[in-house]
Amino acid sequence: MEATFDRSFYLRSGHEFICVGDASIGDGPLNALHADSASQATTQKLVALPSGQRLSWNEALIWQAAPWPPVANRALHADCVGSIIAAAIDAAPATSFVHALTSKLSDDLVARRAREGIDRLSQALDDPTLKTCDAAALSLLGLGHGLTPSGDDVLSGALIMLSALNRTKTATTLAAAIQRHMDTATSPLSCAFLRAACDGEPSAAVHQAIGLLLNGAKPSQVVAPARSVGHASGFDMLAGILVAAVVPAP
Repeated sequence: MEATFDRSFYLRSGHEFICVGDASIGDGPLNALHADSASQATTQKLVALPSGQRLSWNEALIWQAAPWPPVANRALHADCVGSIIAAAIDAAPATSFVHALTSKLSDDLVARRAREGIDRLSQALDDPTLKTCDAAALSLLGLGHGLTPSGDDVLSGALIMLSALNRTKTATTLAAAIQRHMDTATSPLSCAFLRAACDGEPSAAVHQAIGLLLNGAKPSQVVAPARSVGHASGFDMLAGILVAAVVPAP
């Protein structure tokens, strides 16, 4: 048992993690939902807990995200993304890195590093080289608050958005940089989420937010799914999504 919360708990085996919880935590690449909800099962069929209870995957259903909406391989309109940023800032916790997309994040050391990291991520997505992607990864990995640090969530959001925009080359270059450094820069649990993002695997909430964004939904609708992911993780991932959304494809 790695960690416990009101609605869920994490199990760990080596570098692999499973988050077991009720339907309210939503589907995702690490999530196993109990009762009659669809779940993301692992290759294991049975897990024994320290309490003596057992979890069986024998009848589990595998959740997979639907295909992304069709979209041209280009950035989305900056004005549209700007409206979503404004809506996200109004809704997000004060510590979320979504505030670093403007100047509204506090001016402490973490805030300054968040802004620098997001600037480097934007530069890396505009010019995805080994050097720029390494700089972006090193500036954000392990930075910030939360079980998964905010900087990690920003990187995950950017990777998923690149997948949705079919920017495969950029996503591959950034993913390689993240994987080079993440084992020594952040926590093992956050590494598990980052590996899923490197493979283009979103949670249901992130998939919903990006789908709404690509389909031209209202800013409040795009922001709404972020509320269901952790305390600030959904908004931090939304920050990465929005950074990737406004950078033109090379």
